[in-house]
Amino acid sequence: MRVVILALTILAFAVLEIFLGGARVLYTIPGVCLLGLAGVLSLATRKSKSTVRAEPFALGTAILFTGYILIRNRLSEVDYIGRLQFFIMAGSLIVYLIFILVLNCPEDRRNFVYSLMLLGLVQVGIGAVQFANCNQWMPLPWGQRCDTSWRATGFFISPNNYAGYLEIIALMGMSLFVWSRVGLIVRTIIAYATLCCIAGVALSGSRGGYVSLAVGSFVLLVLTLIALRRLRPKKFTAIAPLCVIGGAILLAAVLCVMFQSQILRSRVMEINDPSNMRLLLWSSALEQFRLAPVFGTGGFSFLYYARLFRNPVVQNDPIHVHNDYVQLLADYGVVGAILFAAFLCTHLVAGSRLFGQLVRRVASYKESRSNHLALCIGCLSVVAAYMVHSVVDFNMQMPANALLIAVVFAILANTSASGGEQARTPRLITLSGWLLPAMGIGVLAYGLPMMPGEYFTERARFALVRLQKPAEALEFARQGLKTESKNPDLYYYYGEAALQMASSNAGNPLALRHGAIISLKKGLEAFPYDSRLAVKLAQAYSESGNYFEASNALTFIEKWDPSSSFVHLYRGLIEQAGGYDDAAESAYKEAISLGGEGGDFAREGLLLLYKMRANKSSSAPPPSATP
Repeated sequence: MRVVILALTILAFAVLEIFLGGARVLYTIPGVCLLGLAGVLSLATRKSKSTVRAEPFALGTAILFTGYILIRNRLSEVDYIGRLQFFIMAGSLIVYLIFILVLNCPEDRRNFVYSLMLLGLVQVGIGAVQFANCNQWMPLPWGQRCDTSWRATGFFISPNNYAGYLEIIALMGMSLFVWSRVGLIVRTIIAYATLCCIAGVALSGSRGGYVSLAVGSFVLLVLTLIALRRLRPKKFTAIAPLCVIGGAILLAAVLCVMFQSQILRSRVMEINDPSNMRLLLWSSALEQFRLAPVFGTGGFSFLYYARLFRNPVVQNDPIHVHNDYVQLLADYGVVGAILFAAFLCTHLVAGSRLFGQLVRRVASYKESRSNHLALCIGCLSVVAAYMVHSVVDFNMQMPANALLIAVVFAILANTSASGGEQARTPRLITLSGWLLPAMGIGVLAYGLPMMPGEYFTERARFALVRLQKPAEALEFARQGLKTESKNPDLYYYYGEAALQMASSNAGNPLALRHGAIISLKKGLEAFPYDSRLAVKLAQAYSESGNYFEASNALTFIEKWDPSSSFVHLYRGLIEQAGGYDDAAESAYKEAISLGGEGGDFAREGLLLLYKMRANKSSSAPPPSATP
């Protein structure tokens, strides 16, 4: 049964990796449900639980932290937008318990890492094609990158998350190469995969990835030297300088290769960027935190509070804070931050203790290498790297990376086969043994019914955005709304598709606009602060000839997204359609001053407004002469 659970776990990570890293709920649910199934099957391994050893405080804080996030998430004001974080945390707890209770021998864990290396090689190959061609190609035709530059993304939609995955594999590969008990051929393959993953991080252009990989490599080198001093004291004086020189040569070689490319060289030189937009996003998140400092404002609520508190310089929709710590604080408050700090500290202590135990054990057996020690050193290095990377990016918001980090923490917390004593908290192990299958049943029962709605949402998005076939998008959205009533995206795609069809006189324009109004209003009931829905509702009212309702819709959303050039653009369009040219001119100018894509469209609208004024002036009859 352990082999089946390992296979399901590997398959779950493969699904998450291939399907955009699990970036959307549709792609997260299958991976988490596979882990849930593995959790249910863990019931068949309960007899072996008596051999499980785990650090009690680490295991306890993991359950407390995850439990709080799951409960607070489901109490969020906007149910739907918090679902992705919910499945991330549920999946993280399940895979954490799987590696604590079932996959707790070094061989299983090493085989798991090997499978990740294979996925990493595939990711690097795809990233190399993307970097070489600079054509935004994605292996999945419906995948859509959030980055439009030369940077490699692999299966991911963001180069930062791509780098975050590969740096984990690279660090684990380095540790396995140095410390694992494998033959020359396998060690050579590990070295090749590790170098490929390092190259993949370079192609991502992620400055956070560069720094975090360097930090993780430094920690790995330090831990290696500490272990060597205990294991080979007589040869340490000769070996230590060679290790340092080898690390320096590797770093120099990587930089030398990177500096052969102008764009990679520029990314390295821009690591210290005081004008980076991230500082403005952090400021918005801290403003959000002040609204509910104790328990936070709810799961992924930064999505709409960032619009409320956005700096006018930030015109791209601020989806992530680009700082996992600040996002946790804003969304889940001081309670969430304290529980996370306890979780992190207990696992660092557990990992340090495990490292010491393993070094002593290897020394007592007079061995030179250990698979368990290789995993421990690799995991400690990965944690160090992610502690740095999380300051500037959002890897914990990407399911594939977040669940992989949960595995890393489980390896540090689980002292199985370390030569330690029997678990000191059998009741906690027993509780965990029942919690794992219960969580598995829960995610299966909760997640699977969502799949039809999420499937039709993705089909509607692809038909509308990529294929530009609004009729198909409308039908897919209609199908999705039969099973899902809380998804604002479905209402948006329905409304946008109906408006596009009405504008092209496809079908009955009056009925289509009326349907769009109804759909967009229901969408705002599910997500009251969504500026996309509000501006489209204003457009639908305007095209139906109802200026006052259109103006009211914009007035509402202007309070929640006051610094968006798109909102002011739509204000200009509505005012112009209502015949209020002066108000339209003022709104267009405000959008232009804010900049961004909305400002570009507003500039075109203002020019058109001036042209229409000029035409009216030239066609007006001359004033009659007075006697």
